[in-house]
Amino acid sequence: MKWQSSDPTTLTLGPERCRSRLRLPGALFLTVLLCGAAGAVPVRDDAALEVVEILSDREMRAEQPGVVLRQLIDLGPEATDGIFDLLAGRANDLGRGASLDSGARALLYEALRAWPATEVTTRMASLANAGSPLGERMVALRLLGEVGDASSIVTVSEIVASFTSKEARPNQVRATVETALRKILIRDRRAYGAVSDMVDELEEYHLPPIVAALGEGGAAEGQPILERVLDRDRNLGLDLLVLDALGKMDRFDPEADLQRCASVVRGYLDAQDPLFRRQAAVSLGRLRDGASVPDLIEALDDDDRRVRLGALWALHDITDLRFIGEQQRWLAWQQEQAEWYDSRSAELALLVTEGDAGPAVAALREIGEHPLFASDLVGDVARALRHESPDVAAYACGTLALLKDPKAFPLLVEALADERAAVRTAAGRCLQLLTGETLPAEPELWADWAESGKSAKPRG
Repeated sequence: MKWQSSDPTTLTLGPERCRSRLRLPGALFLTVLLCGAAGAVPVRDDAALEVVEILSDREMRAEQPGVVLRQLIDLGPEATDGIFDLLAGRANDLGRGASLDSGARALLYEALRAWPATEVTTRMASLANAGSPLGERMVALRLLGEVGDASSIVTVSEIVASFTSKEARPNQVRATVETALRKILIRDRRAYGAVSDMVDELEEYHLPPIVAALGEGGAAEGQPILERVLDRDRNLGLDLLVLDALGKMDRFDPEADLQRCASVVRGYLDAQDPLFRRQAAVSLGRLRDGASVPDLIEALDDDDRRVRLGALWALHDITDLRFIGEQQRWLAWQQEQAEWYDSRSAELALLVTEGDAGPAVAALREIGEHPLFASDLVGDVARALRHESPDVAAYACGTLALLKDPKAFPLLVEALADERAAVRTAAGRCLQLLTGETLPAEPELWADWAESGKSAKPRG
């Protein structure tokens, strides 16, 4: 049955076209090859043969890729089996006829994306199972990564579960699993629920690429899954990967519980193994957790050099200071900051909201120079966004960017809707500074960016 398209300009591939194409020497050779000559695996059905026929027209692919794509889409999801055969190399000499170069592969992926993911996934599940060669299971994972959604996670889990401990070890296999899963999670955040079940059912040697995908995704839904893996039977290598992944949680995800995340990681600063202490320090630096500064300063006196260096890097990242690793210098700075907060913060909080423009701007400038207490000061700065002076409100945007606290992000997004042009412009520029992104100054775009699960981490 043909895949029906609503596009009236669609070019279809009927039997007459196939027969005319088969008269060409190159196509004839390719057809014989795919039907079993030279020991190749026969094609599964007519649709698979038509895939080959479409792709064998290199001139058409080069000059009118859109037409070729439309022809592939018209074949419908029944052609999934044939596409899998081609990508899995079941016709080993395909290059003599219609070489699967990068352009051809891209067209095949686009066609697969145009079909219902559930149908493609169902067919993929029957094509790649525990009895399939490792290479074919890898191809299935790549295809699922390109087209899959939440409904595909069960199939991904079944394929991953089929890997023996020996098969799961090579970096290529791990990279394939991680990439496929990460693409699905980015495409469909509902997939996190299925991944949670997936983690419970797999062996520990299957989990490293899954942990890595959750970390690279950085979405709030991945945090409890990672914490649960951390609570499983102790596995040094796996737990280190989890600590690394927790440090990559998206600081601008509106659903993220960064305080809990940092608290979990901070507990490993006292671990017996120095590798755990070092990784905990590095992850806290990535999270920019100001509450961890006292513990990180203490870690500068650790017996292990790797831990000391990790703590110093984290302090640099959190504070933007570049002191060398002398603990006494950091302790003196911490004391100075604490004394400043006790003596000045209350007065400055009043100035930024109730003072004239000049004193308010000066107060905001002083607050921006003390990011250690960012989480306590963000609320005061936020009130300055409503100051009657647009200069004060615009300067408040800059102070929020300097504090680099995640709570500053929604405040700046809200400021994009301010009726004063100077404030909107400042908010847009400060969002770019805070996140490293270059989106236009439109609240909806920034809100969608934060909720997409693909948020970039702030610049160091």
